[in-house]
Amino acid sequence: MRASSLAAGAAALFLVLNATAGQACEGSKTLFEDGFDRLDPTWGQADDSFYVKDGRLFILPNPDQAYYAFNNSGYYDIVDYCVDVIAVNADLSGDSYAGQIFWGIDKDNYYSFLVTADGYAAVFRRQKGKTLSQVDWVEFSGIKTGADAVNQLRVVTSGTQAKLYVNGSEFQTITGQPPEDGWQFGVRAASPKNSKATYGFDNVELTVDAP
Repeated sequence: MRASSLAAGAAALFLVLNATAGQACEGSKTLFEDGFDRLDPTWGQADDSFYVKDGRLFILPNPDQAYYAFNNSGYYDIVDYCVDVIAVNADLSGDSYAGQIFWGIDKDNYYSFLVTADGYAAVFRRQKGKTLSQVDWVEFSGIKTGADAVNQLRVVTSGTQAKLYVNGSEFQTITGQPPEDGWQFGVRAASPKNSKATYGFDNVELTVDAP
């Protein structure tokens, strides 16, 4: 996990109520799951911007910064990856965001599926340290908006395709270039220019259909 400068916007910590965000992962075999009763070592070391409390993983990026965390539990290929994203203290005008990392190799090479507190979603590719938009920011009715909103993000990968869902509603299907030898997953969040955002993550699950 590292902090990195924001290319485009993405705003204190308090508890929020737990809620079921949407349809869970559907694979019959669980490869990884985390309810954050503690910080699993596969996420790395805790710091002031990244820690577990009250059954959630919290990320608090510095102003005008993004913060990402890769999970080192393994390399994956075809998976159904779900996570609840909680806008604990997000910028309600959309200048902060959070979401999933998939098809990841390292900090300079990964895809991310992101949502904002005002109801927008996007997909980006980070390649050789440069950011490429795969799906530009677009308003999506399946996103729950406002303070404390809980949204379940889901990525279902198969070959070069990834189907992306929010709260059980399909957002988009993209065709990309996943790593040939497997990939890592993770989470990501970003703060607006002049304040710190706080995002929570819960109910991480990776599943696959058993042969």
